[in-house]
Amino acid sequence: MTANEPRTDRYRAPALGKGLDILEYLADQPHGAAAAEIARGIGRSRSEIFRMLMCLEERSFIARGQDERFRLTARLFELAHRHPPTKVLLENALPAMRRLASRAAQSCHLGVLHDASVLIVAQVDAPGFVSVGVHVGALRDLTSSASGATLLAFQEPEARGYLLEQALLSAPARRALEQRLRLVARRGYEERPSAVVRGIVDISAPIRDHRGVAIAALTAPCLQQSGDVPPLDDVRRMLQQAAAEITERIGGVGLETAAPRRAPAPGYQTSAAAMRTAAASSSSSGQHSQPT
Repeated sequence: MTANEPRTDRYRAPALGKGLDILEYLADQPHGAAAAEIARGIGRSRSEIFRMLMCLEERSFIARGQDERFRLTARLFELAHRHPPTKVLLENALPAMRRLASRAAQSCHLGVLHDASVLIVAQVDAPGFVSVGVHVGALRDLTSSASGATLLAFQEPEARGYLLEQALLSAPARRALEQRLRLVARRGYEERPSAVVRGIVDISAPIRDHRGVAIAALTAPCLQQSGDVPPLDDVRRMLQQAAAEITERIGGVGLETAAPRRAPAPGYQTSAAAMRTAAASSSSSGQHSQPT
């Protein structure tokens, strides 16, 4: 190897690369895949991946069914939740989310920034037999969801600008979105009819760190129902209270006391890649999937 060779060649790890390729491929295969399918999918021969498949199976990252198809296990999901930022956020958020779902009679979920997307890291169903939910591990578009608008609105301007550049919006679309984000930042929450399912209103509020930057968005996709269900005004108030409680518990600052924001590097990492990969082996307990 010469001094002029690329740095990426100097640190290449072929075996590790094959293993990661297999995991990423299986993350997009909800019904699993046979060894030959995996080999074709990642551009390798069966003989090249055989040992890696056996190693991943032995370490319980994948499992093989009676149909000889390999599927992801929950191993990556478990590892992701040991990561300190994820663990701290979820440990403090889930109790408040459960109380919110019970009081508001609406499901709720937690989303974080992952590159230029929103990654769903937690979901709590509403009580009763009807619930609207999202899959943990799902990725949503940052610019077209209530969670995304909330996360964008409470970023430092430079970070927000970077994320909007990644979205490749037209000039008119970007101006319209920026105007919307100013409204969200001014009132402290986002509320909009669902763009996916009629009859649902998405309400979202930020979870903020010690700098006042949104590291997560708490969102309730509100199903308008008859019966003894709190009105949207009450749900909004409950959701904002829950977001403020979580913010306080993680040492963040609320909307009233926020200092000038200094955002983390775009793409707040909560072991997002691992959770996305593990999402194929983890399903939501909600009865309907609603991207918000």
